[in-house]
Amino acid sequence: LGASRPLELNDVWKSLERDSVECNSALFDVYWREYQPSLTATIYAMYWRPFLFCGVMQSASAILDFLGPVMLGKFVELASEVQDPATARDRALVGLSYVTALTVGRGLSAFLQQHTQFEVSRLGLRVSGALKTGGYVKLS
Repeated sequence: LGASRPLELNDVWKSLERDSVECNSALFDVYWREYQPSLTATIYAMYWRPFLFCGVMQSASAILDFLGPVMLGKFVELASEVQDPATARDRALVGLSYVTALTVGRGLSAFLQQHTQFEVSRLGLRVSGALKTGGYVKLS
């Protein structure tokens, strides 16, 4: 597409209804009538759930970021202890569990950070569309 033939409107995926400018501007009109003249209260009332969702994901990612140094410290502490050949297998399993927790924690943290960034960008587009349309309608 694009190189072999020109792009057409059917080649582009449709956005979700709740992300459309029409939906968000209609929602803005409803909330603006209720919370007028406070723009901050209007936006908060419209989008408090997505803001909360993004905050929870970012908080979880920050908590998982602390897991890495803790698990790495435990692994180094385990590796530096005097080894008893009778407990070598158990110590290896404990060390493997530390490394697994470190890897899974970093992967989950990276996923949460990327998903938070995606949701914040999407929310920004929704707010921007609602405000621009609402301002245009109010001024015209």
